[in-house]
Amino acid sequence: SSPNVSVRTWFDDLVSLLRDRIPADHSLLLIGASLGGWLAHLLLIRDEIDVQLRSRIRGILTIGMTIN
Repeated sequence: SSPNVSVRTWFDDLVSLLRDRIPADHSLLLIGASLGGWLAHLLLIRDEIDVQLRSRIRGILTIGMTIN
């Protein structure tokens, strides 16, 4: 992995993917294990996520997520 990659990088990539690749009229069910669960959680709590994207999230399922 590159030394320039961080959780922020993966978070920004996930936001871009959801905004640019998933049609806006589709609901989202986010499923993630470990870091994937943490990224899904961040989508719900970060202020920078716009209401339109957040309102599309119908649920999250996380497995083995730890918050540190």
